[in-house]
Amino acid sequence: MQYMYGDLTKAGFQDNALDLLQRVIDMSVEMLKKHQDIDNALLTIQAEKNRMAQADEDIEGLRTELLRVLQARTANRPEQHVLSQMGLAVKETLTRHADEGKARIKAQVEEAVRGIEVQVRQLSNLAFDALREFFMASGLPVRQGNLRCRLEGLTYSAESEMLDAAGIQCRYVLSCGASEFFSGPKRFGDLVPGKQEIPLGTKKARFKKEPVLEMMRIDDAMLTQVFDNEEIGEYRLSTRGGGEDDGIQIRVAKNPPGGISVFAVTNNVMGQQIPSNLYSDMHTDLLLRFWQQLSPHLMALYQTRESLASVNIDGKDVVEGRLFAEVVNRLVRYLTPIIRDIDSHTPVDGELSLSVEYEDEGRRDVFFVRKEKLAKKIADLPAIQRALFSQLNLGGPPDAKPHLENTVEVSTDVIKGVLVDDPQTNAAPAKPLSPKKGKF
Repeated sequence: MQYMYGDLTKAGFQDNALDLLQRVIDMSVEMLKKHQDIDNALLTIQAEKNRMAQADEDIEGLRTELLRVLQARTANRPEQHVLSQMGLAVKETLTRHADEGKARIKAQVEEAVRGIEVQVRQLSNLAFDALREFFMASGLPVRQGNLRCRLEGLTYSAESEMLDAAGIQCRYVLSCGASEFFSGPKRFGDLVPGKQEIPLGTKKARFKKEPVLEMMRIDDAMLTQVFDNEEIGEYRLSTRGGGEDDGIQIRVAKNPPGGISVFAVTNNVMGQQIPSNLYSDMHTDLLLRFWQQLSPHLMALYQTRESLASVNIDGKDVVEGRLFAEVVNRLVRYLTPIIRDIDSHTPVDGELSLSVEYEDEGRRDVFFVRKEKLAKKIADLPAIQRALFSQLNLGGPPDAKPHLENTVEVSTDVIKGVLVDDPQTNAAPAKPLSPKKGKF
């Protein structure tokens, strides 16, 4: 199976980019509408606070003006004079009513603000729901990824972080229960059977002048932590006879591959590296073999996304920072060169089309989407938000010489990285558009 442009030129990517485009627009429109509602709610909060400040100012102005009148009418009168006594009583009453009025306005505003803040949280949750639906199976190539797994009691918990080609980082909670291997505690011997020992250090032996190796049984050691990224892999073993927080941590270099470092762990803290000269090739091969046996299970664990925990851009949380427009901006910049390529090869005006060729079956399926349909979804947004999609040229035919400034350069190799069964991308299969089936 291979993807081809509408004019049957072989496409430089092997994924249904039109499905991705529709999903990006659906998610973006929904999220941007919530963004606008949040902005309006925050403006209402500010208006309420301004109302309270103005009320305080008006009350204080009236109080000051009345006090000035009282001061003028009671000036130069004895303290026991009836007007002086009346003025003092009126002043006390005025101050009390002013304070009560300010407190009443403050309570009203605070109650209104609390209600609006609840609405803001609900809108933020709805915006995150739109992000979740999209990024749980975004289909974007992954630039960097890592995975952390930890044994907590009798169960493993795990999460992964993925930085995609658009520059958006997502953190996922993984379902260890869906993994055959990580569904329960595992020992070193589960992957590398047999009695296994490695040096932990040296010790002074009775009746011997030279120190001897201090060996440690690891076949019964429990796998308690795992970390994986492009550069290194690490796993921690809690050894039999030690405390739950004691053991060793093994670091496996991936670039260049094969380097092994072993660290002592005491009270759950990784300590000094155990001297590498204590390890023979047999010991190194043993620890490396365990990692090699573990790696396929990690790749499978990457695929078990249970939920989306957060979305970040340059270290900032998208929801907390309300970076919704930047999410759209980055996705559009990534898609622009791809969609313009498709557009330039689409024979029908006002459409974007791709073909999927099944060479073994001798047929092609045509996938297409009308620009007008996509443009209508965007049309409901305010002008400043509609402008985020302008580079896609969905409102009409593209320029003869597309201006690609501020777009992400996407190489063919990067786009080819989007494979639905690639554990590194963890991309779930995209739902295809309704095809027009037939042979050309």
